[in-house]
Amino acid sequence: MARTAIGSIIDELVTIEAALTGTKATYDEMPESIAATPAWLNFPLSGILNEHSGMSDDEHVIGCACVVRRALSPSDETLMRPMITRFADALSDNITLGGTVMSILETTYEYGLIETLSSPEDLMFGIMFRVRVHCQESITVSA
Repeated sequence: MARTAIGSIIDELVTIEAALTGTKATYDEMPESIAATPAWLNFPLSGILNEHSGMSDDEHVIGCACVVRRALSPSDETLMRPMITRFADALSDNITLGGTVMSILETTYEYGLIETLSSPEDLMFGIMFRVRVHCQESITVSA
C-alpha cells in the first residue's frame, strides 16, 4: 500500500467546504482566476514523512483559504466571520476526513489579507486555515 495521497485529503476538504452555507466556489488546485466569492482555495503547505518498520507515520498541513474581494466591505465581513465556526464544526463532524486520515490534529486560522495567486498584487480578504492531519498506514517499499 502507498502513502495517503495529498490529493485525496484535499478532495475531502473541498467536499466539506462546498457544503458550507455561503460557499460559492471551491478549488482543489490554484485557479488562474476566481469567478465567484466566497471561494475556497486548497493546497499543501508542509509535512513530515516518517517511516518505521514498514509503517508510514506522516503529518501534513493543508492550507484552506476562504476568500472574498480585495476590498473589505461590511457584507464581506458578515459572510466571513461565521465561516470560522462553520468550517470548525464541519471538521469536528468529520475528524477522519472521510477515512483519508487517522485524525485531524489541529486547525488554526488567520483572518485578514491573503496572497492567493502568483503575484503580490493578488491580495484578497479572507481566512487562511491550516489543517494539520495525521496519516498512518502500512506501506510497501519497492526495491
